[in-house]
Amino acid sequence: MSSPAIGGKSPAVKAGWTEKFFETVKFVMIVLFTLNLLTMTIAFLDRDNSEEAYLGMFDASSFNEGWKCTYKGETTEVSLPFYLDAQSGDEIIINNTLPPDLSNGMSLMVRSSMEDVAVYVDGKIREEYSSNSIKGMSYYIPSAYIVTPIDSPDSGKTVSIHITIKTKGSINGVTLGHGNNAWFEIIRRGLPVSVIAVVAFFSGLMITAAAMLLRKRYSTGAAAYLGILVTDVTMWMFSESIIRQLIFSRPSLSQYFSYYTLELIAPLVCLYFDEVQHRKYHRIYVAAEAVCLFQILINIILGITHVAELYVTLPISHVLTALCAVVVIVSIIADIRSKRARSYIINMAGGVFFILMGLVELARFYFAEFAIFGAYVCIGLLGLMLATVIQTIHDVFEEFRAHERQRTEMMNNMIETIAGAIDARDEYTGGHSERVGLYARLLAREVAPQYGLTEEDILRIHYIGPV
Repeated sequence: MSSPAIGGKSPAVKAGWTEKFFETVKFVMIVLFTLNLLTMTIAFLDRDNSEEAYLGMFDASSFNEGWKCTYKGETTEVSLPFYLDAQSGDEIIINNTLPPDLSNGMSLMVRSSMEDVAVYVDGKIREEYSSNSIKGMSYYIPSAYIVTPIDSPDSGKTVSIHITIKTKGSINGVTLGHGNNAWFEIIRRGLPVSVIAVVAFFSGLMITAAAMLLRKRYSTGAAAYLGILVTDVTMWMFSESIIRQLIFSRPSLSQYFSYYTLELIAPLVCLYFDEVQHRKYHRIYVAAEAVCLFQILINIILGITHVAELYVTLPISHVLTALCAVVVIVSIIADIRSKRARSYIINMAGGVFFILMGLVELARFYFAEFAIFGAYVCIGLLGLMLATVIQTIHDVFEEFRAHERQRTEMMNNMIETIAGAIDARDEYTGGHSERVGLYARLLAREVAPQYGLTEEDILRIHYIGPV
């Protein structure tokens, strides 16, 4: 006879009380977590700090009205930003009168979209950003924000911005602010892409490191190339982001870095899909990768020897990138037709989405009048990483199911072997176990609707019968 539980309560009652207490604790934790999320959302959206600690002034105002544009001897009044159908080498001058209420420590900011820019106040040059003003800079100067300090004595004076067109006639807006306040809005606009790029960058490094460590035990080729691809794409995003001046102090380094990381994306995509598709199209991918790498080496040589600027040879890289995208998409279509794509269908969706977003980014480079790059590639990269995570989870579950099916099959074979051995000992009862299993399965199928039996339950009853 079992002894009574301490306090006169049975173990079942104790277990029920413990479980209820655990559920209460868990509920309270979830409620508190939800309140924290709500508080954070309110704190983020509520901008009223009138009775709180003073943060200072971050405001900057646009200075885009009242400009006069002089181009080829003609002067017209314009509002910034605007696009002018100008040719490479043309000079555009825009003039305005500075506000009468300037204070010391203010600044005027304008963005150069690969043009030479010089800022004059009262006829005297204040700031210059051009190929000639930077030692060793190429003709196609990287895009950048030019900040010109202005003080109270500059109130009411004429400001002139001289722009030498290199690629497009895109004249960007002008911002007035105190100190570097104009950067605040730029940083805030670039923050989402920058945060995603940082997270993706370190994720890519970790994926690559994990794949290298596990390569002897598992097939991690696709994961390794994915990690390298993600890292390379995020480095390109850094070099093209609107806050790259806060990362690269030297524009020349950001320029070379941007070109080379961009040109590596296409061969890395080929490496990734070659592994995902189990090297079914290995020779085609190797040929595409070799052509891309050869072209990169030629671009480097031409740039070093000053035969051709990197920007001039960039369209060739873009054409090869588009051709690599076509190769990947055609191979995927072939796998869909042969039903091979079923084994990597989620990776396929993420990869195609990434390629399409990359092509959109490429189109914006040529057709958008005002374009800051990286947003669409960022979206594509998120889709690719999400698809990879889902595919990995799916593959793990499929592997688990395969092991379960193998274990069940081994057990069924063992049961059939034992039943066959028993039947073989007696001629009179020969086949008896097999018939019992058959009848058990037939009966189970008849009563299945009544008792809610599944096909798996019926199969189990079939193999229990002979035992």
